[in-house]
Amino acid sequence: MCALIILRVLLLCSVLASCFGYSSWPANRRDFVIATGLGTAALGAPRSAMAAPPTNVMAEELGYFPVTGRDGGLQYVPARVRAQSTEQAVELAKHLHKKGVVMYSAFWCPHCRNQREMFGREAWKEMTWVECGKGGVGRDERRCANVDGFPTFLAGRKEIGSGEMKLAVLAELSGFDGFDGSLEPERDLSGSGSCR
Repeated sequence: MCALIILRVLLLCSVLASCFGYSSWPANRRDFVIATGLGTAALGAPRSAMAAPPTNVMAEELGYFPVTGRDGGLQYVPARVRAQSTEQAVELAKHLHKKGVVMYSAFWCPHCRNQREMFGREAWKEMTWVECGKGGVGRDERRCANVDGFPTFLAGRKEIGSGEMKLAVLAELSGFDGFDGSLEPERDLSGSGSCR
């Protein structure tokens, strides 16, 4: 009986895959979760059997993941920075920290995620940042009141820059001398922009 159910699920997934334009089994985890989720729904499985994808898949796809806050409510945390920093990126982050520059960001903002990846893990640890996204862990509504878009870099009340920008541009705007943009790795990012 169990083998028959497994065979029906595989057949149904195969049919669903062809309906979604796949020539074979789904190519990535997200598509697999969708296909198998639809497969269990079509077999009449109870709704409680359809679970959310693991948090590491959510963090990889969305750039953030849900956690339960101290009050028991749902909050969101940005994914960890995966890229490695260059030495000059770490020095730039230290310079920005000394000058009191703060990056205002939102957990859901892809430009903020890209900006964090440009800095890299080690440099990001040196940065001061404020979460402004509604539902974000540690959101500081008071400090975010006058911020129009994300990411925004402020030194006190003075805006250094707004929107996703290369580190060389941020170095120039903040008065950091000797930053060589050609030493920074090319990252596969969506480009410049900001979120509102």
